[in-house]
Amino acid sequence: MKDEVVVQRMQINFYELMIRLAGAKIVEFGLANRVDPWHLKAAFNDQTVAVVHFPAYSPPTDLPLDQVIEIAHQHGVPMIVDAAAEFPPFSVLSRFWRLGADLAIFSGGKGLRGPQSSGLILGRRDLVEACAANASPNHGVGRPMKVGKEEIVGLLTAVEMWSSPEFEERMFDCWQKCAAYMIGALSETPGVRTYQGASPSSSTGLAVQPDGLPFAHVEWDTDRIPKTIEQVVQALADGNPSIIVSATPQGILLNPSTLEKGEERVVVDRVSQVLTR
Repeated sequence: MKDEVVVQRMQINFYELMIRLAGAKIVEFGLANRVDPWHLKAAFNDQTVAVVHFPAYSPPTDLPLDQVIEIAHQHGVPMIVDAAAEFPPFSVLSRFWRLGADLAIFSGGKGLRGPQSSGLILGRRDLVEACAANASPNHGVGRPMKVGKEEIVGLLTAVEMWSSPEFEERMFDCWQKCAAYMIGALSETPGVRTYQGASPSSSTGLAVQPDGLPFAHVEWDTDRIPKTIEQVVQALADGNPSIIVSATPQGILLNPSTLEKGEERVVVDRVSQVLTR
């Protein structure tokens, strides 16, 4: 049986262990700082079963996904995209299929906001059916990870809600206002810079967040606020309430999509305290 899965070297992360647990071997391709098309072509052999792409761990120097898909298909190899954290918007559910990927995997939790123990596998019917053959109620490798009927209904409900343009617009509007408040309030702290922009590069080792979400980036002048990014992240996590933020190369990232109404004020107060104490 074919058992080699090809992954770009710069994308190797915690989740490739799931590939190994299924019985496959990881074949890395590319350099530590650059990937050329010939690197991928040289990784194929008669034991190659698939190429897996991790957008969340794909730095700008990686081989672009569209090129990876093209080369994989030239060699008759399926292309799998781990898109767990790429949602929203709703259109992303078909984005990778339109690019030519054979399978795309999404978390049922995270941005989709459905049951955390659920997920979506979208793509080629024969490959989806192959996944199902190894999942509950069948006695395959996926049997221990079975999803209950309650989670299935919850996930379906989440997908149906997001399919409404009005619902998606309402959610993004809420997040936009939340991010705007955090940006405005924290910008009044001396020595602090705030802005809304694109997601941080995954070359930092952090998962890239979905495009278009209104994140609040917070940076500070270390001459006026002599605290490292690691110290601020740890202080927020250790506080009461504990606030988990992502580190960026220059500061921290606040994600409004994880907050309930009113919690943005709690975040602003704690970040201000940590930076000014």
